[in-house]
Amino acid sequence: MKFSEIIEVLFTLREEGAKDLARPFSEALLHPHRAYPTIHVAGTNGKGSVCHKIAKALSLSGYRVGLYTSPHIHSYCERIAINEVPISESQVVEGLQTLFELSQRESWRPGFFLFTTFLAFEYFRQEKVDVAVIETGIGGRYDATNIILPILSVITSIGKDHEALLGEGVENIAREKAGIIKKNIPVVVGPRARLDPIFQEAKSVGAPLHLVCERGGFYDDENRAVAQEALRHLHKSFNLSESAVHQGLSERPFFRFMKKGRVLFDVAHNGHGFQRLFEGLRIFYPQEKYRFVFGAKADKDYREILKEMSDYASHIHLVECPTAGKAPLEELEKSLLACSYCAYSLYFSVEDALKDALAYPELIVVCGSFSLMHPAALFLSV
Repeated sequence: MKFSEIIEVLFTLREEGAKDLARPFSEALLHPHRAYPTIHVAGTNGKGSVCHKIAKALSLSGYRVGLYTSPHIHSYCERIAINEVPISESQVVEGLQTLFELSQRESWRPGFFLFTTFLAFEYFRQEKVDVAVIETGIGGRYDATNIILPILSVITSIGKDHEALLGEGVENIAREKAGIIKKNIPVVVGPRARLDPIFQEAKSVGAPLHLVCERGGFYDDENRAVAQEALRHLHKSFNLSESAVHQGLSERPFFRFMKKGRVLFDVAHNGHGFQRLFEGLRIFYPQEKYRFVFGAKADKDYREILKEMSDYASHIHLVECPTAGKAPLEELEKSLLACSYCAYSLYFSVEDALKDALAYPELIVVCGSFSLMHPAALFLSV
């Protein structure tokens, strides 16, 4: 089977599969994740950035570091990397075929994320990594990654997102994220994750708490502080050089407040993420006028996001996301009209939206969904 074919099959499994299959899958594969120490990172926002900072500092210190994150921007292979080199397409095909055969033999029906998680675990074992940094998918307690027993847990932030799956309100969401906290395993808690359910879970299992102090200003300063506290603890297990830590903390994944020419890319996709985006715009571009190219998935609170966005925008270019579960263009328009008189226009492609936006002198902000970044980057040759 070709790479494109097997990935197409995998994506049809996105909404299928029992979450309780992680343990039998692990047993059948002889627990690949136990072959190396792991760092487990959860949170509403910032977890991908924190994972990259930790992994970079470890790799620059001479370690072979596995990194498992999601979602991807350009290629599925980005989700699984060792020292910043993604898994190859041929290794994806070989690994997934093995996992598919196992599930068929056992009559299991895993979903997209469980398959991908065990592909990463097995790949890291085969490639003999020294350590792996593992990002959760959604939540934590029932996440496929939560099969691991890490040397350190990290919870970056808590905000409203995926409430249909995690429960309504930050207390319920915090309770689900707290599920990654393990008995006697230290946990680093970001300033926007300091909530009672997390403290209660840590106390109940005897997990030492390492709290990160409040950081004002740009959101990546907060991510940096969380990663720094994690690395401070990891000094006990790894020989980390000062220069590697400094360079690692400066790492920021692509499309996180990334500016190319007059276009700024940011993967903000929930209310909490947009608060941080708007803070960044106020700090770095206070004199600019902003045009937003915005699309969202249907499960996001895009009405509230658009309401706040209209306070900043000279114009909003509404676009349908090129992904399953997108918010229809007419729903985005209806939501904007219900809360604002901001000027807007409608597009069925990111490319058309950018083409029109670039005809004006304002700073253009592409945001709302990871899925917008790939076509926008291709159009602008980023």
